[in-house]
Amino acid sequence: MNIERIGKMKNLKRIVLTLVMAFAIILPSIVFAETKEVKTEKELAEVFKDGGTAKLTENLTLTGDINVNDGKTVTLDLNDHNILTQNNRIKVNKGYLTITGKGTINGTMHLAAPVVIYGSEDENDTNWSSLTVDENVTLEGDYGTYISWDAFGVTVNLKGTFKSVSEVPQPAFTINGFNKGIKNCPVINIYNTAKFISKDYGLYAAGYAVWNIDGATIEGDKGGFGIKAGKINIKNATIYATGEKVKGTYYANGINATGAAIAIESNNEYAGNIELTIEGGEYHSAYGNSIYHYIAQKNADEVVNSKLVTAVEVKGGRFYGNIDMMKPDEIEISGGSFTDELVAKKDGVKLVTGVKAVKDGEMYTIVSENKGELVVTAPEVKVSDKVDEKVAKELTDAKLTDTVTGLKEAIDSSKIEGLENTLVEVKISSEIKSYDKEKGVLVLDIKPYYTVNQESKVLPNEAINGKVKIKVAVPNEITFTHAKVVHKNGETVIDTKEYEIKEENGQKYIEIETESFSTFEVSFYTPAKVENPNTVDGILVYTSVTLMSLALLGAAALVLKKKMN
Repeated sequence: MNIERIGKMKNLKRIVLTLVMAFAIILPSIVFAETKEVKTEKELAEVFKDGGTAKLTENLTLTGDINVNDGKTVTLDLNDHNILTQNNRIKVNKGYLTITGKGTINGTMHLAAPVVIYGSEDENDTNWSSLTVDENVTLEGDYGTYISWDAFGVTVNLKGTFKSVSEVPQPAFTINGFNKGIKNCPVINIYNTAKFISKDYGLYAAGYAVWNIDGATIEGDKGGFGIKAGKINIKNATIYATGEKVKGTYYANGINATGAAIAIESNNEYAGNIELTIEGGEYHSAYGNSIYHYIAQKNADEVVNSKLVTAVEVKGGRFYGNIDMMKPDEIEISGGSFTDELVAKKDGVKLVTGVKAVKDGEMYTIVSENKGELVVTAPEVKVSDKVDEKVAKELTDAKLTDTVTGLKEAIDSSKIEGLENTLVEVKISSEIKSYDKEKGVLVLDIKPYYTVNQESKVLPNEAINGKVKIKVAVPNEITFTHAKVVHKNGETVIDTKEYEIKEENGQKYIEIETESFSTFEVSFYTPAKVENPNTVDGILVYTSVTLMSLALLGAAALVLKKKMN
């Protein structure tokens, strides 16, 4: 091997080594370059202008508007810090903003919100702007947030907490009433962790949009959810209206107090086309109606368009307060439970063919009229006098959705006498027998009951042929992460299972899975942690770096081999 060839090989080796080292250093910086730590308003504005992720390291007070536009994608990580917007806002207009981490954005601007989203003026535009607010984020001001006018191509995903905290309260979230177009209208997705709190309405659907609400909590004084326009799908939400019952009247720029959990207003100055579907959840009016539809006339001579409300359908849920519609056939009921006895009389409402309302405790529950059918009605929770009064109230007031699943499918109908001749109703009864705070032990007696011809009996275990899941509320004071459940029949242990403690609507719970029913002893613990400093993301990144580096080395080796040959 001559000296010239040896020199070329050394130079090539230096080049390859340099490339490998540079690649290994640069790649992680490329992966993580989008995240910038932010401690000033100027730094935050720069990230919003360029796109990327801003991670707060200090609380901020904004002195001017900060914008997400030009198609930029921005993530704002509050990182346990807060932002105060004064006479200014965070605006999303032709951009995409996600607010995550934990913290609060508070706005002091009158009749405004700390975060506002805008859309396109052109109804043909899609995917113009989006706003996502994660579950540990709170937005508060006169409004929590809202969609402005000209909002074609807008999507919002709301998972956090939204509050109206002004002296003159406004809805916690709303869409401007000037939005009347149906094509490419805003889409509002509201998730089960979301909360809306206001002394006005919790939610206000002024302009037209498609609403998909799943499991949120909505609280308002004047009313729970005010509706003037839109296609609204509500599933498993909890809505509270705490104010006095008031007759609905015309209001051109807002919605007047009604005290109704859901207030539907027909008003000629708004888009209307109201389609409302409710499935599951709870709807409470302290003094008024659970559902209320009224005509808002600008003057006594005005004829309000009767087609502003096209459909109201109730498929399930629990409704506390009367139902008051302009016409009986405006609402169609196929399921649910109601305090309004008029449901049983079919007076003021329309029940779908083949169902009836039967007395179910203090409620009237919709069941099938068909003989030989088995229906599962709402579960009940009882508490013995051995349980602390405060804890007892907490557990009985728990707002959990889909508390019992799989029961109907698990029942062996052949083991129920008389089913072929009549309707049989089944419900789960959970009695909290005791709660030892010192030992941290909760004792439950869970049994299914069936009712035939107004006679209630315990459903025998031999009639259960499959797994049933039951959500059981546990005291919020418990700080452990897991529960051990010992299922007993007398002193005989049937099985022992472990479950993670979860949370829904501010209430901790476990979901027990069982094939039989008797006594369940629940104790609480936190498993020992297994230290693993590497996150999945980190592992993926560094694995990628390693593989790419190895590939580069392999290529270099081939080059060297060819040169040597």
